Amino acid sequence: MALFLLLYLFVYSSLHLYFFHRWRGAFETSRFSRTLLTIWLVFLVAAPLALRPIEKGGYEATALFLSYVAYLWMGFIFLFSFGGLVMEVVKWSAAVLSRLGVRKTPSKAFPSARAMFLLPLFLSLCLVSYGYLEAGEVRKERLEAFSRFPVAGKGRFRVVQVSDLHVGMIVRDERLERIAAAIEEEKPDLLVSTGDLVDGQIDNLKGAVKILAGIKAPYGKYAVTGNHEYYAGLAQALEFTRRCGFVTLRGEGRMAAPGLYLAGIDDETLWQAGLGRGKGGGELLKEAPDGAFRILLKHRPVPIRGAAKAFDLQLSGHTHGGQIFPFSLLTSLLFPYHRGDYVTPEGMTIHVSRGTGTWGPPVRLWSPPEITVIDIRS
Repeated sequence: MALFLLLYLFVYSSLHLYFFHRWRGAFETSRFSRTLLTIWLVFLVAAPLALRPIEKGGYEATALFLSYVAYLWMGFIFLFSFGGLVMEVVKWSAAVLSRLGVRKTPSKAFPSARAMFLLPLFLSLCLVSYGYLEAGEVRKERLEAFSRFPVAGKGRFRVVQVSDLHVGMIVRDERLERIAAAIEEEKPDLLVSTGDLVDGQIDNLKGAVKILAGIKAPYGKYAVTGNHEYYAGLAQALEFTRRCGFVTLRGEGRMAAPGLYLAGIDDETLWQAGLGRGKGGGELLKEAPDGAFRILLKHRPVPIRGAAKAFDLQLSGHTHGGQIFPFSLLTSLLFPYHRGDYVTPEGMTIHVSRGTGTWGPPVRLWSPPEITVIDIRS
């Protein structure tokens, strides 16, 4: 955790230093204005770290307001820095080519320092505004699967998946009600959550519990842990999940309905911390019965070796589909199974949800939130 904190401070402070550098180069500034901006930027770097202590202290309205300020700014500063660096690279490349005589570019064609600041500033503000709206519009992704025998004697058995809801300071109340309404519209037979149901801040969430507990599914609601269950405090996160009406599968499986076997394993973060429970992946695979349609719930979209012999479908999340472009370029390199539907080399289908909520900035850019509707037909 200390290493993560140091990395956060280094990276995030560097982005703010870059913003300060570009602003100072764009305008003639006084010592007073530079001091004010420095104080403001230091405050924004520290704000995300102060949110939980403020909330725990009982200042919920202050924490909520600060959450939006701090995290919308976080989305903005990432996009501003990326846009500015792209402009720097283009300008530098053109200058090098001009000096080498490959392509002569008049000096007046290069953008001024002010343009180098104002253009990414304007574009980032537009993109954050668009991304904020996109984050609030949940899409429905649909997947059909086929079983050898009818599940629960039905021609179509419907499973709805949510993932990475990150219920906390931002994903709550009206936004959570819209998500719940979208789920209920689909009349799920079974509801599953593939990890990160909660965020790092889960105090004072009685309203969220009421909304999630109110979602009905005749054959039950099941969940697995994600890395944020660990960050939030495992005992507290598991109790929240239970109060929302979910049964958490921790290295175990069960017949969720006649003809449907459901299994789930703890996220690897818990195993690394010595908190993992139940059977590991390899042991769990041996228990999957023949004949039933078999679903594995696993937070990270990394298939277990040999899973195709034991399961027909794996449901995962974790990646958020990158959440904000251009981070999707990085997450797609880290996770080959990144978003959408895949068939593994062994022949198992894996669906990777883009996530239903947001982490950090309440912004999604070309990676809209989703609930997944899986119809199992015989």
